[in-house]
Amino acid sequence: MRNRAADVLAPLLLAGGISGASLGLILNKKRLVWTGSLVMALGALETVRRTILQAHQASDDQLATAENTGYRRALADVASGRLDEGTMPTPGPGATSTSDNVIHLRRPPEGGGADRERKAQ
Repeated sequence: MRNRAADVLAPLLLAGGISGASLGLILNKKRLVWTGSLVMALGALETVRRTILQAHQASDDQLATAENTGYRRALADVASGRLDEGTMPTPGPGATSTSDNVIHLRRPPEGGGADRERKAQ
């Protein structure tokens, strides 16, 4: 939940504090400088607090959009064949051969499978 009063009050505190401290410097009033600096610090702290809270709050619509986008990207990857096991790259000069403990989880399709059309499920 957003606090509407804090949305209006924080920038006003910040601007008022800067104005008061500046006026205190011009008029050579120490108490006004200290008061303006305190008000400015309170406004800055409230602005930072509101920014952090706003950054951490996601609405249900934002969460649903992110989930839907991830689902669509996964479907696009499956449909384009990016998740299939590719050919092993050839080792370059000085590279060691592949280890004996590598387990290939996907077995080659029976009957070749090269002519079969791929579809996302």
